[in-house]
Amino acid sequence: RQRVRARVSAVAARSQPTVGYEELDRMAGSWRKWRQASDAVEKADEAEEFQAVGMRWREALHAFVREVAP
Repeated sequence: RQRVRARVSAVAARSQPTVGYEELDRMAGSWRKWRQASDAVEKADEAEEFQAVGMRWREALHAFVREVAP
């Protein structure tokens, strides 16, 4: 479990965006969902919790696509 948590945390840390404030305002909803999922992965210690985090990241991705799609 520790190795899984460490690996997921490392991936999440590398996934930090490098965008400006204007872009963050545009995608505030998906960014909030992404941050909440990233915070939840730090607390996860059961397989079901990691699966739930994956679903939250998936929802954040869908929200992001809806926000930036024309």
